[in-house]
Amino acid sequence: MDGPVVQPKTRLTVRGVLGLIGCLVSAWIHAQTYRGQPLHPSHPLFWIMGIGAILLFFASFPALRRWRDPDAQDRPGLITPDWRALRPYFPTWAIAVAVVTYANAFIMLLLSLTGGLAAGQVRSGEVLPPELVVGTVRVHSALWLVFYLVPFLFFTFVPPLNVPLQSRDRAT
Repeated sequence: MDGPVVQPKTRLTVRGVLGLIGCLVSAWIHAQTYRGQPLHPSHPLFWIMGIGAILLFFASFPALRRWRDPDAQDRPGLITPDWRALRPYFPTWAIAVAVVTYANAFIMLLLSLTGGLAAGQVRSGEVLPPELVVGTVRVHSALWLVFYLVPFLFFTFVPPLNVPLQSRDRAT
């Protein structure tokens, strides 16, 4: 790694706290699928978690773009983050959690696409067999973990824009 060594610091932000709450609730829902007590896809929390995950996840990209290039808000275009520039800000446990979470989501998604995990479409008023409920909730909760983990880690550990560029260890 080039530049000075960065000491990870925890910052309490609203989006970081929302990401943490989403991670914890997603982990609880995911764990319940292994205990045989999954949240039913017709439950309002199922839909709230999905919508919240997507909104919070995609809300983190403009902040990431501005962190990477403070003048980016004036120019439209694709976000091209250098993830290696962010690594020094995260504690080692956060990187390990991210790797496990991404691997879990990838495996669940791959299993659902190949038929190794029973998952189905949720239609209003339809009664789903228990194995479809478990598979559907397991896949969704694994993806929610990723979608809530990214903003949690970014907004909790990466310094805000008002910190000088040199101390943010900005990659050039």
